[in-house]
This record gives sequence, C-alpha cells and structure tokens, in this order.
Amino acid sequence: MRAPPSRIALLVAALAVAIPAAAQAPRGDQLPVREVTLDNGMRFLLLRRPGAPTVSFVTQYGVGGANEHVGTTGIAHLLEHLLFKGTTTVGTRDHAAEQRWFARMDAAQDSILGARGGAAADSLAARRLQAEIDALEDSARVLVVPNEFDAILARNGARDLNATTTNESTVYYVELPANRAQLWFVLEADRMANPVFREFYAERDVVAEERLQRVDTSPGGLLYEAHLSAAYQSHPYGVPVIGWMSDIRQLTRRGVEDYYRRYYGPRNAVVAIVGDIDPDQMERWARQYFSALPSGERPAPVTIVEPDQRGERRVEVRFDEIGRAHV
Repeated sequence: MRAPPSRIALLVAALAVAIPAAAQAPRGDQLPVREVTLDNGMRFLLLRRPGAPTVSFVTQYGVGGANEHVGTTGIAHLLEHLLFKGTTTVGTRDHAAEQRWFARMDAAQDSILGARGGAAADSLAARRLQAEIDALEDSARVLVVPNEFDAILARNGARDLNATTTNESTVYYVELPANRAQLWFVLEADRMANPVFREFYAERDVVAEERLQRVDTSPGGLLYEAHLSAAYQSHPYGVPVIGWMSDIRQLTRRGVEDYYRRYYGPRNAVVAIVGDIDPDQMERWARQYFSALPSGERPAPVTIVEPDQRGERRVEVRFDEIGRAHV
C-alpha cells in the first residue's frame, strides 16, 4: 500500500544536497522544521541552515508506478521527462501556433491506435502515420526554444537539476543560490499550472529507447524485471516503473495531460526547502505563487494484497548470440 509522502525522507533528500555528509548531525525528528499547509493542500517544509548561501528545493508528488494500470504503465516516468519541456511562456516562440501542430499530431496518433487495433491491424498504415507525426514534430520544433527551463535556472547558478520516478512518487530537485530563491517559486508555480508537453512523441521515443537499452537488451535489466514479476504476482510493485513497451508506445498527449491535471496538483505535492533561507519569506512566496492553483486529486490508495506464496518461484533469462532474450 502506498504511504503518504514522508516528511523526514524529503528533508533528508534536501539536506543531502544542501550540506556535506559530515555536517548532517541532527536526527530528522530533532530539526526545527516549519511546516506550512496552503488551503489547496500543498505542504511546505522549511528548514533554515545558515552557512553556505544556497537553498535546496525538493518537490515530491505522491504518485508513481504503483498507481498506474495496464495500458498506462510508464506514464509517471514519461511525465518526469515532459515537465522539463517548459510552459505556455517558457520554451516556446509561439504557443498558439504550437497548438495547431499538436492537434494534427494527436489526430495522427489516434489514427495509429485505430490502425493497430483489431484482428486486421494495418501495420503499414501505422508506419505511414508515424512518419507523418515525425514530420509534423520536426515542423513544430522551429517554434521551440530548446531546454529554456533548464537554461533559465543555469544562468542563475542552479546546480543538480534533476528528477526521479519510483513506485511511490515522482521527485524533482534543484539547488539555487540563496539570492535567487524566488526564481524557483516563479518557475515551479508556472510549471505546475501551465505545463506544455511539447516534443511529446520524440520524448516518448526517448523513453522507449531508454527501456530498450536498460531492459530489453540488457540481461541484468531483464532478469530484474522477471524477478519482480515473479515476486509480485498481483501487486503493482511487479510492474516496471518505466512501463511496458506496448503501453509506452500508445500513450497519448491528451491522456498524459489528463493524468497530470488529476494527480500533479497542490493537494498531492510536498516541498522541502532547506538552506540559507528566511522561513517567513519562504512562506510568503509559497502563499503568493501557489495558493491560487486548483488542488487536484490524490490517487486512490493501492489496496491490493499479494496472495500467500505457496512454493518456490524461479526465473531464468537466456540471451542468444544476437542478443535476443528468452525468459
């Protein structure tokens, strides 16, 4: 069952970025943490650590691989990638023009799903439509300002900008100079409210390639995946966080956007802010930039109980001479 985001775990993650290991003396439950909860449910954990003039931000959404279902596996991991693509004002030269390209790509994707379905699936038509999507995305790319979200942070001294997805949650983190802390509130509130999943199909291909390299053509990756499937026969912990390849290939922009709007809102977010901060100022900015955002939902609890194991389970993965796997 999925547990709620851990206050101590978030603080430990932020402290690991903010201060050297040797200085991490106090236990988490002894730290003078200020907890702020907005009316929309978003929580902030504020901890002043004077010294180096830096601030670490760790944002955790309580949604991950265990909350997905057959047909949508890998959606949280894909969103981890897409949320660096910018917003309606960051990462674009003309968002209205982008939207017109998106509509044409998404219509072609809907046709692909139709061509692939049923007993008389038309693989030739699907390949032709995929080529059309690739061409449309290339055309739309002239409107993209590549990596602008990252570049804005980098110009302001950011370090360790990254994210990770697990069974339990999706976490985004970055470190900024203390005198640039307000920039995080500006950018993150914009990203939460106005994300644009541009270059969607190209990024979906990046995730598919990541799965191909880390799992499908990796003996160790396949063995680990087979081990999880054997260990968890009912619980979603047995499903890979990166998702099944067939699911990745059929994720749509509209489906991903809907999933984002439901589960990546303030009600399901907790932020740890640690470093050379004024907690009063952090609270003011939190209320200023995030209070007006709609709450969103929390995913339903994972209540599946794994049945008793009544015997030994074994898995074996073999690779032939050209790298094909046999599980």
